[in-house]
Amino acid sequence: GASWNETYALKNETLDQFKAVQNKMVFDTLGQGASAWNEQRYAEYDVVGLDMCDVVGHVSKTGPKHERRWFRNVFTDPIGSMEACDVEGGEISQPFVPPGQECVR
Repeated sequence: GASWNETYALKNETLDQFKAVQNKMVFDTLGQGASAWNEQRYAEYDVVGLDMCDVVGHVSKTGPKHERRWFRNVFTDPIGSMEACDVEGGEISQPFVPPGQECVR
C-alpha cells in the first residue's frame, strides 16, 4: 500500500481540511514495520486494543503509561521494525511470549 507521505503528496489540499491532519493526530499501522500488521497483530490483540485506547485518548490517568506498538503517529513516530528471529539459534521453536503489558483499569 501507499505510505502516508505518498498519499499526502497527492491529496494534501484535501487532507489539510481534516481536523486530524491539522492537529497532527493521524495514525497508521506501521508501528512494527511494513508487513507486521498483516502477519503479527492477531497474536497481540490485547496490545492492539491498548494502542487503540491511546489513539482515541481513553487511557488510564493513574495506571502505567502504555507505549503504542502497532499504531504510529505519522507526524511524530518513525516506521517501526520487528526484531529478527534467530532461527539457527533455536528461537523459532520457543513458545511465543508477548511483550509485557500491565493491566489498565
